[in-house]
Amino acid sequence: MHMKEIKLTPLDKVDRNGFLASYLAERSKKEPEILQHYNNEIECIKLSHKIKQLRENINLTQQELADRMGKSQASIGRIENGTTNPTYKTLEEIAAATNTRLVVDFVPIKN
Repeated sequence: MHMKEIKLTPLDKVDRNGFLASYLAERSKKEPEILQHYNNEIECIKLSHKIKQLRENINLTQQELADRMGKSQASIGRIENGTTNPTYKTLEEIAAATNTRLVVDFVPIKN
């Protein structure tokens, strides 16, 4: 099963007036870590979308995935809508329940 790479809308397309970009630039002067926090949240959103896409690609409902994992449907919903970040253990359970293999990779940071 091949999953498409998740492409988020570029910030300049979403933030047409530049408010968020200017806010992040200004705030990062006082708190340099804010950009890392922002980028981490973007990655969490991507992960949530990947989990939902995986489930939908194998034609499972949230309830069916939850049943396979011994979890509640609500917990799957919270993972997919990004209100809960799954633990590594939960990611392993999702992989097992969907007959997939979890792969974690470290890649160089682009400057």
